[in-house]
Amino acid sequence: MGESFSLTQKYRPITFNDVLDQDAIITVLKNLLKNQKFGSPLMFTGIYGGGKTTLARLFARAVLCKNLTEAGEPCNECSSCKAFLEDSNPAYNEIDAASNSGVDDIRKLREEASFKVLGDYDRKVVVIDECHSISAKGNDALLKQLEDNNTDQVYVFCTTAPEKMHKTVRSRCLEFNLNKNSKGSIATRLKEICENEDFAYEEEALNIVASMTTPHVRDAIKTLEYLSNFGEITENIASEHYNLMLENEYLNIISLLKTNLMGSLQILDNLIMQENVPNIYEGIIRNALGILKLKNGINVFRTEE
Repeated sequence: MGESFSLTQKYRPITFNDVLDQDAIITVLKNLLKNQKFGSPLMFTGIYGGGKTTLARLFARAVLCKNLTEAGEPCNECSSCKAFLEDSNPAYNEIDAASNSGVDDIRKLREEASFKVLGDYDRKVVVIDECHSISAKGNDALLKQLEDNNTDQVYVFCTTAPEKMHKTVRSRCLEFNLNKNSKGSIATRLKEICENEDFAYEEEALNIVASMTTPHVRDAIKTLEYLSNFGEITENIASEHYNLMLENEYLNIISLLKTNLMGSLQILDNLIMQENVPNIYEGIIRNALGILKLKNGINVFRTEE
């Protein structure tokens, strides 16, 4: 029986060309690769699910690729790329600092830096995800490693909270703040996937999914995979999935509060006949927060609370 992959796995970017809405950053990364300029650590910043780790892995694979294409893309065919795609490249190390934030983990990196990698590799690449979670002592050890490091070991940091980074460590990095993926780009990607997978779809349904998941591409693809189980992915199915009729009612309640309180309460009374009260109030609060964010130009709140 053939191996089965989810759509999020199958359509995870494996070339820079697959990455959405980061053209300027990719141009810089390709120039670094072309000129072999790896003296400074890189830091990718941005919101959760915005593609930081994906881009870091892509760059790492390109650094280690033995046959980089003329366009600056990893070839995905050499022994290094194949090992990377199989999660077995000995020259690559990825650390989740959220669960490995101690000084011992960083010291281990320092010790390993002095050993040559088995196989034909000129350098190693270390990606540290959620790097703002590294402890104070871990940061001190990391700073020492960066001071002593040469281009044999390339560091790439990813973080949703660069302001929490050790200032001296952060100051040594080339910092890239990833753009938020646009609704249009996500809708186009969903359309490409539908065409490749022979999914029947209505274009407005894809626009709804893109609108509701922007800027998270992975969430959009997961939703697309779920909706494909209904047969044709229609506008009605997408609307029902996100309870858009209810969302409209929540917005109507909020919009009428100031000018027509009785009308607002009437809509609320009607909703109580259909929905659980806690769900209703959660929906009203969620939409009120959304309006507040738009009003104040806030793109994302730090926490759910």
